[in-house]
Amino acid sequence: MVCFHRRYDLGDRHEFRSPEEFNQFLKNEKPICLPLYLFDHSGITISTESGRFRACDPQGWDWGLLGYIYVTKMDVRKEYSARRVSRKVLEKVTR
Repeated sequence: MVCFHRRYDLGDRHEFRSPEEFNQFLKNEKPICLPLYLFDHSGITISTESGRFRACDPQGWDWGLLGYIYVTKMDVRKEYSARRVSRKVLEKVTR
């Protein structure tokens, strides 16, 4: 989990200094990646989908993009003993 938040220290330790630097990594490495959203209202909730947050707060005052969770294709091939990341493997990874 690569997170960028001014008040919370969340996610894994990483070397990215900014979201822009992480976006460059995404362009170069092309990992399998999902967005992470944070809802901050009397506690925090993190999700890879924004629909629930959007329904509670359509203006976006209490939620927003926090960062990303990703895995490299090489790690997926190892974990699933696959020679390539097929559509079927990709569906398993992103469930």
